[in-house]
Amino acid sequence: MAYLKTKAPDELAAYEWLNRNIRGIPVILEAQGPSYQEFTRVSMNTGLPTVLGWEYHVFQRAHAWPDINRRKADIQLAYTSPDKDTVAAILDKYHVKLVVVGALERRTYNGGNLNNFSQWTDLLTPVYQNPGITVFGVNGAFAGTMPVTTIEELPAVQGGGEEAPPAPDAPGVLHQPRGLAVTASGDIVVCDFSNNRIQEFNPQLGFVRNWGARGELPGQFKEPCGIAVAPDSSIVVADTWNQRVQIFDKDGKYQREFAAGFYGPRGVTVDATGAIFVADTGNNRILRFAPNGTKEAEWGGKGSEPGKFWEPVGIVTDAAGQVYVCDNGNGRLQIFTRNGQLVSGFKVPGWESTVYSEPYIALDPKGNIWVTVPVAKEIRVYDKAGTLLRTIKSQSVPGVVCETPMGIAFSAAAPPLGAQHGTHPEFIVADLENRLVRIPYAP
Repeated sequence: MAYLKTKAPDELAAYEWLNRNIRGIPVILEAQGPSYQEFTRVSMNTGLPTVLGWEYHVFQRAHAWPDINRRKADIQLAYTSPDKDTVAAILDKYHVKLVVVGALERRTYNGGNLNNFSQWTDLLTPVYQNPGITVFGVNGAFAGTMPVTTIEELPAVQGGGEEAPPAPDAPGVLHQPRGLAVTASGDIVVCDFSNNRIQEFNPQLGFVRNWGARGELPGQFKEPCGIAVAPDSSIVVADTWNQRVQIFDKDGKYQREFAAGFYGPRGVTVDATGAIFVADTGNNRILRFAPNGTKEAEWGGKGSEPGKFWEPVGIVTDAAGQVYVCDNGNGRLQIFTRNGQLVSGFKVPGWESTVYSEPYIALDPKGNIWVTVPVAKEIRVYDKAGTLLRTIKSQSVPGVVCETPMGIAFSAAAPPLGAQHGTHPEFIVADLENRLVRIPYAP
């Protein structure tokens, strides 16, 4: 287990605590998934029995597939059901005495039911907790042997081979910002990429708050790139190099997270129904999730044929539910139905697979398509047929300087940019040169 000292110190601390303090062989509940991955890691590191191990290995030991699949479904239900009695029945059915909620449970089961587990004090009692993992004892099943709750603070440990990150810039200072979005109140939330945090600014671009730091724990980030605001005002973040999506309330409080085998996802958007669309950049695909994090659809794959992708980045949906994708490596924009059927597409010169070519997209009230072209240092406006309507260069708008545009979002409630602009709404752009830029929009 020595490698866990740098890879997952919170998990290691929990295993060591279990090995020191738990007597006998109580059954544990933990995340279940494909063989030869992290799943069943608590059982492997403690020797405690689990509800279901690696499924094919279990099958090889003469267990029938119907029973294996039933156990899989029950584990998922236990980690996702909002009904306490349902969860209690599952725990009783498999004689579970300990329930684990760590990073793997949170990502596999959209938060791992942690909020409910913490509130069901007549069913579950936390017996061990550190910033990354909680172990609950099942009341009654653990009667007589319930240890005193241990809450352990762990020293910060740098990942194996990683250099310590520099200290973040002061609040309100951006460092290579990427995606951004506008809240219902007109505030701007920005992926502060190199500072590994989210920053929020008011419509006048005054600093409001920030949250996050470099790390893998809930509410921490590794170079986040994509961000969106859901209809319920929650904030959805593509936590790019933690290979996950995190969801926060409107004030930046962590709510839950999920993953689906992502590899460097850089784009995320939420449609009017609350469905979450993710541009899984490294896997060259688009995925659609229900608001609760259940995967509903997937399309793409690497290629240059229509409907395929090469490093997709920015993504947005329109009022009709169509999905617009910046197919960066193929130098084109593609438009799909919400189920992944290709509608149309057109070329966008300047999008290419190269450093800092990370284009983002937004729509104006007329349905025109605003995209950033970072390598060309331009913002362009197209209609849905791909006709170029306007090109905005570094200083082509009086009083506006934008060197390397990245993220872009429409702000309907923007304040006047100055007397000469009246009360027109705006586009907000994240400039790689550590600033936000406001571009007036004239209908």
